[in-house]
Amino acid sequence: MYAQQLKAVSIVQGGHSLYIGGQAGVGKSYLVQQIFEDARRRHKSVQLTCTTGIACSNYPQVMNAMTIHRWSGIGDGRYTGQKLQQLVCHDDQCAGAKERIISTEMLIIDEISMMSRNMLDKLETVCRIRNISAAFGGIQLIVVGDFLQLPPVKNTRYGDLGEYAFTSSYWPNHSVFLDKVVRQDNETLIKCIRSLSLGEVNFEDNSFIHSLSRPLLTNHDIVYLFATNVLVDMFNRDCVLSMEGNLYTLDAVDSGEEKHLNTLVVQKVLWLKIKSNVMLLRNISDKLVNGLCGQVMNISDVSITVYFPSVNITADIRRISFTVFDPKTNSNIAERFQFPLKLAYARTIHKAQGMTLNRDPDEIEKICNHLENRELEIRIAEFENDNYTYEDLHETESELDEQLQIVAADLHEQTVEEFVLPFDFDVEMEINALKFPVPKTVFQESFNSFIDYLIDNKNLLMKFCAGEWKTLSELFADNVSVCDLKSAVSQSHLQLFYQKCQEHMTSAEYKSTCLELFNPDEKDLNVEFSVCFNLVLTLRKVLLGEKAKNLQYESTEINQRSVQEKERMNETARGKVRFIGGYVIAKLRHSCIKAINHNIHKTSANAIALYEQSKCCLQILDSIQQSEYTLNMTSELRCCKFVGNFKKAKCEQIPYKHK
Repeated sequence: MYAQQLKAVSIVQGGHSLYIGGQAGVGKSYLVQQIFEDARRRHKSVQLTCTTGIACSNYPQVMNAMTIHRWSGIGDGRYTGQKLQQLVCHDDQCAGAKERIISTEMLIIDEISMMSRNMLDKLETVCRIRNISAAFGGIQLIVVGDFLQLPPVKNTRYGDLGEYAFTSSYWPNHSVFLDKVVRQDNETLIKCIRSLSLGEVNFEDNSFIHSLSRPLLTNHDIVYLFATNVLVDMFNRDCVLSMEGNLYTLDAVDSGEEKHLNTLVVQKVLWLKIKSNVMLLRNISDKLVNGLCGQVMNISDVSITVYFPSVNITADIRRISFTVFDPKTNSNIAERFQFPLKLAYARTIHKAQGMTLNRDPDEIEKICNHLENRELEIRIAEFENDNYTYEDLHETESELDEQLQIVAADLHEQTVEEFVLPFDFDVEMEINALKFPVPKTVFQESFNSFIDYLIDNKNLLMKFCAGEWKTLSELFADNVSVCDLKSAVSQSHLQLFYQKCQEHMTSAEYKSTCLELFNPDEKDLNVEFSVCFNLVLTLRKVLLGEKAKNLQYESTEINQRSVQEKERMNETARGKVRFIGGYVIAKLRHSCIKAINHNIHKTSANAIALYEQSKCCLQILDSIQQSEYTLNMTSELRCCKFVGNFKKAKCEQIPYKHK
């Protein structure tokens, strides 16, 4: 052992809790084994745990490593710390966890970077069943990992924000960082890995990475890594369909709402063939752990026989229950009964955390792109019901029905107050102008067909337009019009009017008005709401044209700016455009992913066509992101070379510009 490793052993022998950090290959796992063996020699009760089952399998079986979730009884973190304390103390199903906690003197947790602050705090609370007055019940805590690797996965349902564990007030006071790489001796490779982990890749690092690219001799036992589950599922689907043999379709038994079931890791439909590569999704025993890979030997409706070569075990895997728990009601709100398996020709980077892979053609650029935009895509997923346009962000039928219950009880008894449209407003001409000249998609054809339906039912159409014209006129009068016509209307007045229009067009009252134009029993209301949305925009445009004749607007004085200020403004504007473009791409990706997940295991011709179309769109969007990433990288590398050639001219102060 080298100096830092010896220092860590000394701190542990002194009875202190400790964090051991360092990049990949510095000997963290070796040090854990030395600390474990030293504790055993000193007759101390020590338990080795990891945040993932795969990380546990990297240690010798004699060390009896298990996941921290199983050791402590925390599970998936659905219960509060106090509730977990009660369960571990009094529930017979948690008797094993209670015995382990009480008997343990030293607890080692590997891959700590994937454990959140919320989970660490719950662990601390549960461990106090051993000694209520001491942190972690008096257990000496050794945590190991690299926080420059994957972060914790947040779970807002259970109140877990995904904060790093080191932000906890119970984080160890002592720390040792290992800095000597022992896994490799290539200094260029070591430096490059360090630069990648810090996000400080320069021109030399980029050139070195590309120099490692080479064709692989065979596809046997290659692990493909992707950043997201949808990319993994698409790749696995193509692989199993390309195999010889009969395709088995294994359906789950579901209960609960689909939006909750979709959050489960196990799939609704499982496609398998004999000799398929699969991965476990749940801990079955001490050796058969979550993330363990094997090969399918036999398939029946009751069980699937799988051989796991890494542990040399053949097991019959049966269906088990996967649930979605709601802490507010303290009950399960959805359940899926399915085999805890999924195809494993590819896996996510989270599932590969802690693994050493011999050959791995992962798509580095796509993974980097995904991690850069991860927060943006999460925000879009959380706020997908914000109605920017009804074509892409319409609400589901069930959510729409819930909102309409407030105003739809006496829908047909209400009448729209008579309100006269402008005499020169030709409703038929305006709505015909909304048609797609040459419809190329199913949506566009349906859009045009619904417009024809409205023209045939002109009374309904006129009633809708009159009601919306009245509402828009009132909003304009309340937020834009001024008492003195000589007074100027500011830009803030118009912005407030647009804001109120947006609030109106996303309200339940507006949607109930739209439902009078079409059959509310239709499963997909996307087309109908899109036509209404565009029609109201047309009415608003006409209204503003009418009102503009009688209003004055504030004049805007254009200040003369220097060339440097104009360039700075242009850079700011371009930055905003890039941000908006990235948001739009991420929003479209989210829509494509939903369509892929919906059709990925369907066999009808229509479903296959929709799947392939969505897959193609996703690939196009990913290529756009990759091109932008490459452009940024190329521009930055050119800038670095430029600065290097002209250091004396202080070119490091030259503003960065995209070419």
